[in-house]
Amino acid sequence: EKVNIRVKIIRNDWNMYSQAITQGNADMYYRSWYADYPHAENFLAPLFESSISKKRWTRYTSKQLDLYIDMIQKSSNIEEQQKYIKLSNDKLLEDVPWVYLWHSKTAFIHQPNLKNWQPSLMYNAEKYTRVYKQ
Repeated sequence: EKVNIRVKIIRNDWNMYSQAITQGNADMYYRSWYADYPHAENFLAPLFESSISKKRWTRYTSKQLDLYIDMIQKSSNIEEQQKYIKLSNDKLLEDVPWVYLWHSKTAFIHQPNLKNWQPSLMYNAEKYTRVYKQ
């Protein structure tokens, strides 16, 4: 209300909720995304690439962003990827197709006698095959 936005919360089961989003019936909704692999592209393409976004998420389209994503996906040069990742982020900050609320952090407890352990880039990707207790 402080910014002149009135909200009516509608509670649905998951199927009705997903259908309303897919069909574009929801004016606003909450979704989350966790990366499948540790690369910025895994947030860009699945959420904002036009052909995917029109069907699943924000219904956002940007030919410019699609070009940046394509350049990230085609390049194996890390510096070139970083350039297009930065351009992608700048474009998303300019267009604001999504309101970013938070990003989680994971707490770790580490014993001094636990060797070869370090936090993984992906919370569910560590197999702990080289970790041992001294």
